[in-house]
Amino acid sequence: MSVVALFDLHAAPGRADDIAAVLHRILVDTRAFDGNLEATVIRDADDPQHVSVLARWASLEHHEAYLAWRAGDGAVPELADLVDREPGGSRHVVDPGA
Repeated sequence: MSVVALFDLHAAPGRADDIAAVLHRILVDTRAFDGNLEATVIRDADDPQHVSVLARWASLEHHEAYLAWRAGDGAVPELADLVDREPGGSRHVVDPGA
């Protein structure tokens, strides 16, 4: 079953464009990762400092493998200097009947 994942970042004042630039750079690797179906940078219409990644994965297992990679060899430490709070996220299983 496919999965939609959201990765939410809230930029420090004036750093939203910097976060978006880093995300656009690293999403090249995300899109090439086994099981990725889509990865897009999106911005909150009401809060320009809120920048997210919307990603679709072929399965929970693919997403888990990606998260493990990002926690290790694929880590992006420079994001920590650009945010003003802890990143968040959620993931959702796509309902095939909808």
